[in-house]
Amino acid sequence: MASQQSFPDDKIAHNVKREKTMDLQNYSLNTVIGSNTLLWQLPKQWTKAHLRALRVDRKSDGHIYHLDGDEEKLSLHAIIPDISPSLIEYRIKMIIQQTAPLGKALYLSKILISSVPTPGLVRRDGDSLGLDIKPVPFIFDRKCNLGLAVGRRTYLLPLSFSFNLGSFMLPYIDSWQIRQVPVYPSPIDRSLQTYEPCIAAILIALAQRSGRSTDDSRVTKTQLLFTHRFDDDNIYIYTAHIGQPLLERFRHPCKPPTTNARPYKTPYLIKLQHQLVPYKPFGTFAWRLLAALSITVTIMAEDNHIDGQKKRKRMQAHNETDPKRSRQETPRARVSILYTNRKRE
Repeated sequence: MASQQSFPDDKIAHNVKREKTMDLQNYSLNTVIGSNTLLWQLPKQWTKAHLRALRVDRKSDGHIYHLDGDEEKLSLHAIIPDISPSLIEYRIKMIIQQTAPLGKALYLSKILISSVPTPGLVRRDGDSLGLDIKPVPFIFDRKCNLGLAVGRRTYLLPLSFSFNLGSFMLPYIDSWQIRQVPVYPSPIDRSLQTYEPCIAAILIALAQRSGRSTDDSRVTKTQLLFTHRFDDDNIYIYTAHIGQPLLERFRHPCKPPTTNARPYKTPYLIKLQHQLVPYKPFGTFAWRLLAALSITVTIMAEDNHIDGQKKRKRMQAHNETDPKRSRQETPRARVSILYTNRKRE
């Protein structure tokens, strides 16, 4: 669904009559594109017409204020740093104030990524954690290259940053990376709908990385983090449940859909869910964000004593301090305590 030719965005797309728009539920990708030249666009210029062609079922899950998130079974467990609420507040304010997406991503990484070595996993009382899932730290990838494959061709996406948790890839993208809006944005520029077609393309590309399958009932779940340049209150989580038939359309753009004797189990090709995670209260921001992603957390804490001996502090050079606390944020030389914040007791 791409070419080198570009078109105006929604002004033209709104002129396309919905009843004449073919979709990938019933036709091959090339057939759909051939019926509407407005779809000949790179993923960054996708419009609402593309969402209709993809047969997107969009759902909004509202705000995530509490630690309760996705009701699906938890399958990931992350290590995050033990940070004071005042320092989290400072870093979130820096995320909001940054104009460059790299600056936002770096301050978000300071909230999610621990800067100390991972020790043996023990509780505060010395017992082992006894977790079924081994906690692992996030790794920040600032050179993330992801492309949407259409047949033998691949179209690069406006994506540069990703937080990886083992094999789980959580991309982060800011609205500025998709569309460089004017200084005084119009109401449509403030709307998320302008960016969701490109977000859908990124989520499909993530599903393509999951491998091949011939099972039509298979659904792949992918997620990403999104910030809006003019939203100072929330970060957004987009989750897509993508049916295998949609991936087959992109893998074989000339091949029409296979007609099975039994009806297709899911009435959609892609379900797009949208959640808002408010920055406030700052102290629980990281927990709420990861809970919405179905990720439990283990917070890495410091211990002032080892084997009854007072631990010596090792001063390390760094350029960030807590504005409300005089002590440095840099962890001490050794860490021996981890405690778990479970999603549900």
